[in-house]
Amino acid sequence: MKVLLNHYVFYNPWVSTRHGMRTAPTFVGALLGMLACMQTSVVYAAGLYDREWEFRQPVTIAGGMIEGELTNFPVLIQITNANNHIFGQAQPNGNDIVFTASDRTTKLSHEIQHYADTGTNALIAWVKVPLLPAGVDTTLYLYYGNAAAPDQQAVADVWADGFGAVWHMNELLARDSTSNAYHFISTSSGSTAFLAQSGKIGSAVMFNGDGNISAGSPPLLNMGPNKNLTVSFWFNVPNPCGGASVRMLNRGMANNSSTGFGVWSGAGACSPRCGYGTGSIRKFTAIADNTYADETWHYVTAVFDRQGDMTLYMNDGTDFKSYDMSADADLNLSTTSALQMGGTSSTTGGWLIGKIDEARICRTIRNEAWRLACYRNQGDPSAWITLGPERPCRPPGTFITVR
Repeated sequence: MKVLLNHYVFYNPWVSTRHGMRTAPTFVGALLGMLACMQTSVVYAAGLYDREWEFRQPVTIAGGMIEGELTNFPVLIQITNANNHIFGQAQPNGNDIVFTASDRTTKLSHEIQHYADTGTNALIAWVKVPLLPAGVDTTLYLYYGNAAAPDQQAVADVWADGFGAVWHMNELLARDSTSNAYHFISTSSGSTAFLAQSGKIGSAVMFNGDGNISAGSPPLLNMGPNKNLTVSFWFNVPNPCGGASVRMLNRGMANNSSTGFGVWSGAGACSPRCGYGTGSIRKFTAIADNTYADETWHYVTAVFDRQGDMTLYMNDGTDFKSYDMSADADLNLSTTSALQMGGTSSTTGGWLIGKIDEARICRTIRNEAWRLACYRNQGDPSAWITLGPERPCRPPGTFITVR
């Protein structure tokens, strides 16, 4: 006799219902009693997303880390506990990983930046959450364990709301995760920049003071009249961090007469600053010298609000500097110059020494709640999310087939 219990198979070699050797009602009654006892050790998930998935874990986002309501916010979910059951149960490339809303049914768009279930187990994923209220916890669900599932990612949709380019720095020539596909495509002659594994979030690009990388001339990453931008990235630099005035992420600001915008460090001092210009018009704002050249990771955000201020924020925004740029709202800062990271060869520029990770250019103004959420979530993902216990994705109740 073979008994199927929720896809688990039990054999009983000594029981047969043929020729009345043992009556079926007596056997089934005894079996049901036995299975009722067995099931007390199994906790079944309720409200399945899809019965083809084997397991799920709840993911709780701490509302106390959020200062203002956020919409369509890409949340960094990072799992580095090698004992988490996802490693070895999901597909080796993580293609079957799914995130849902709290209803366990609505699928959320996500991108897997990194997944490894051999060696150093790790998952780095970005999940687009439609609404994150301030002060209220939000629960998502992580599903995995479907060997037949195709790739479940929806990368472009994660970065569809106001993002011009997003570079996770997973490669030396970093790829843009948005649908714009503004990938870095070349390194400067003589550059020994390389991909470092010790990034802020996964890997990072290490610049050695002898070259940069270029993304060509992306048309949407420009500041035409009344066009706003928000630029952000993590950096880790020594002191000194390079040559003269090092352009960390720059578009057309290589010298004192070109058009564009950029984020750079002060001449030899590694004081973060941002600015814009065209022709003889050159405007910038700066943070105090030497404050951040300490070989630890720091988060910089430059907001170019054409109707208000150009503001440079460091880390949580406590340290910031602003410049009123509203008088230049109609100034055309568009350029065909290359977008570069790691410095310039200009005599007024220089090459960067240090690492850059998770760089973004948004074609909109990111407010304080958004900027602070990015800093907190990327700076310490474990403080943002809590993983609950794994549950098997099987229908509640006991289903028995006797053959």
